[in-house]
Amino acid sequence: MMRLYNEYRTRRLVLEVWERLEGNGEWQVANSKNPPAVIAHPAADQPPPADFGLYKCGACGKMVMGFDRESHIHEAHKGKTMEWRRVR
Repeated sequence: MMRLYNEYRTRRLVLEVWERLEGNGEWQVANSKNPPAVIAHPAADQPPPADFGLYKCGACGKMVMGFDRESHIHEAHKGKTMEWRRVR
């Protein structure tokens, strides 16, 4: 792009947005007068991320996504404990 336009367009656009955000007060650079916001760590009681792995039910052989295993157990097997094999 440098050959075509004699500039890096992305760089120019990013700097324009930076200046606009600083100018209208929507965003400010962190410094000693404006310290960065503290981001809290996720709480331990939050649910784990969804399991998008593919599993095979040991009882009926149906392929089920990891996040859907519990509902499969309740709907197809009346809540009985099942063994699962992860499919690669």
